[in-house]
Amino acid sequence: MSSALGHLRVVEIGQGVSGPYCSKLLADLGADVIKVEPPLSGDPLRRAGSFPDDDHDPSEGKLFRYLNANKRSIECDLNTAEGKRTLLALVKDADLVIENLGAGVLETLDLGFDILEKANPKIALIRISDFGQTGPYSSQAASDLTVQASANWVNNHHVPGLAPVQAGGRITDYTVGVYAATAALTAYAMAAAEGQAVYFDASKQESLVCCLGAIWLHLETLTSLGWGIPEERHFPFPGVVRCKDGLVSINALTGQHFIDCCHLLDVPQYISKQMEITYGGPDFDAFFVDIEPWLMERTVEEVVEICQAMRIPSVPISNGQTVLELPQLKARLFFIEDPDEKFIRPGFPYRLELTPASLRKGAPRLGEDNPVAGSMPWQPRESMPPVNVNATGEFPFEGLRILDLGIFWAGPYISCYLGAYGADVIKVESIQRADAFRFQCAYPEEGPDWFERSSIYQHTNLSKRNLTLNLDAPEGKHLFEQLLAKADVVIENFSARVMDNFGFTTERLKEINPKLIVVRVPGFGLEGPWRDFTSFAMPLEQVSAMSWVTGNPDGPPVNLGGYADAIVGMHALVALQAALIHRERTGQAQLVEVPQLEVGACLTAEQVIAYSTTGRIMGRQGNRSETMAPQGVYRCSCGHAVALSIRDDSDWQRFRKMSPVNTWAQDDRFDSLAGRRAHHDELDELISRWTSGISANSVITALQEVGIPAAIVLTQPNIAREPHLVSRNFFQELDHPLTGVRRYPRWPWLQSIGPNGEHRFRAPTLGEHNHEILRGELGLSDDEIAHLASKEIIGTVPKGLG
Repeated sequence: MSSALGHLRVVEIGQGVSGPYCSKLLADLGADVIKVEPPLSGDPLRRAGSFPDDDHDPSEGKLFRYLNANKRSIECDLNTAEGKRTLLALVKDADLVIENLGAGVLETLDLGFDILEKANPKIALIRISDFGQTGPYSSQAASDLTVQASANWVNNHHVPGLAPVQAGGRITDYTVGVYAATAALTAYAMAAAEGQAVYFDASKQESLVCCLGAIWLHLETLTSLGWGIPEERHFPFPGVVRCKDGLVSINALTGQHFIDCCHLLDVPQYISKQMEITYGGPDFDAFFVDIEPWLMERTVEEVVEICQAMRIPSVPISNGQTVLELPQLKARLFFIEDPDEKFIRPGFPYRLELTPASLRKGAPRLGEDNPVAGSMPWQPRESMPPVNVNATGEFPFEGLRILDLGIFWAGPYISCYLGAYGADVIKVESIQRADAFRFQCAYPEEGPDWFERSSIYQHTNLSKRNLTLNLDAPEGKHLFEQLLAKADVVIENFSARVMDNFGFTTERLKEINPKLIVVRVPGFGLEGPWRDFTSFAMPLEQVSAMSWVTGNPDGPPVNLGGYADAIVGMHALVALQAALIHRERTGQAQLVEVPQLEVGACLTAEQVIAYSTTGRIMGRQGNRSETMAPQGVYRCSCGHAVALSIRDDSDWQRFRKMSPVNTWAQDDRFDSLAGRRAHHDELDELISRWTSGISANSVITALQEVGIPAAIVLTQPNIAREPHLVSRNFFQELDHPLTGVRRYPRWPWLQSIGPNGEHRFRAPTLGEHNHEILRGELGLSDDEIAHLASKEIIGTVPKGLG
């Protein structure tokens, strides 16, 4: 089979996870990626293992091998003139440069965008940094914990009473990596269309905030209704529970789910108390006591099977060992063996029918492909795709027609991005089955049109038109087929059986339009024993082992917060853009399958790799780190909390000289990382005494003045006022006729040309463009449209609300 990106040449100046994961996604689809590394030492991840306390850690270097397979390596000292010349010679014949060295580092090396542009006037540069290249935080010291804190990822994860805790397992670096990979293919298309160099300034903080679902808008809705900020509640519920042989999750997303759970668990007396219990009312503890007998009689497998039969989202709580045994992943042969060192690693986050991702070679030795006699080691290019004549530098997807059947988040997020960059997106709903996001973060108290006011629906459906069609009715199917015949892409994220039930199998879609790219984003895959299981983001975080490494060591696993939906959508965009490029090159369309479980399992690769090489299961660390100490979250006198990290002995030496702490920080027990980790509890207490006596701003100022990573823990009500995000114009105001001006997050980067990640226009109302599309594009008369409305084939109000 051919590769989708075999023509693409990529220079990676990356280390760690974010940059290498970005270029890995391209390399696995065929791109020729040359990794530029410092001489002798290379990427520090080459020497990193999952258990750094061990004298001999068999996992050492294995995560590097996962992230850097299919690439080649050259040694290049960018501090020397010779090294600069080598890099610029590479850039001269490249299409993309991806770097994550940190804000301003390329300029310090005299290798900024202007220099790269001189070497290659059509280069696309992707820059990944913690806070972006500009703004008040761009030059500040940072750690993963402090960036998470500044993006509201350090929180209680829907467990009231839980102290704020970070997301574990490097998930944040994978997240910005996939956002950057999406941006990379878009920037490449823009540079090709415009015939000029382009750079994208991608921010990790902004990428993480993009995953929050614009929660601040929901809080604004509650305030406008006079309800204020609600008390915290347990969600999903019951959530993670123990049964006969392990941990399982039972996730009641809807009111009907909760009713069904109560009947299933033999506790019908709690049906009328859902809100009271989830908000921690007096029956909260009693509920869990009363469901325990039913759970303890059943295994994880039995609980999941029974719940799924009732369409209640339920999954095992996986870790690095048990995820390998999931029936769905085993049946789909998802896990594969490293070709050189024979450890087990994940496969790929998507399956492209004609141009699948593949493992062609293992990770390179350091300098394995060093230039010989000045000749750059690029492979011969495959045929280049023609430039999209309809595209512009600003809007590379202009001229594309997208049909979006998506619901909730993952599917609609894909087309929201395409719409922002020029595609004509038609969101297809029905009055019988409107997108369920319309009924979340919206309330009947807002008026008869309350289903149009959902902030989460608007956030995920910007830059689209809206058409209602009942696909259960023959007339609706016929009209949808007419739209399919003229479309370029159709997107859906139902469970696998739904499209088949509509009569629109993949084969039928191809029959209607052989040039149609079909993007399917099922929870578990189109085939396999879990094919028809139901799920949403949080169960996928649980079953893919994301939850396993999030939480405190002495507590249960907790959910990230539903962030997986956005992460899945971005992976789908990488695959879709590759499929579009392949169609431009060959005329061939294809099926793009993006199983959400497999995306999640790619992000928890380290757990599987660690288990397969050592037999050990990685655990939860709370807010601590195995390579930094002390690290934690500490309360201040003002009520806010701060996150701080001492990254190394140099940080500690500067910290101990600060006047507020130098009386106790001189203790020589704390001079080494091992000593600080051994006495971490004591250090936490000492730091807490200091921070509790002063304001958060005073703590941050003191630490940042000496170059120590620190951040105020951002809370939901303050997100839209966060100073750094505001300085980078991250919040875009769009006016809606019913809800007025709202501040939406743009895409998480700034650009040298084009719309700076901004959306083109507001979200549509239900059926807003029925006449425009049916009459103007399909040629129906007013009488025919009125007939469709009378038969409820189309409409503007969800059935049952009229």
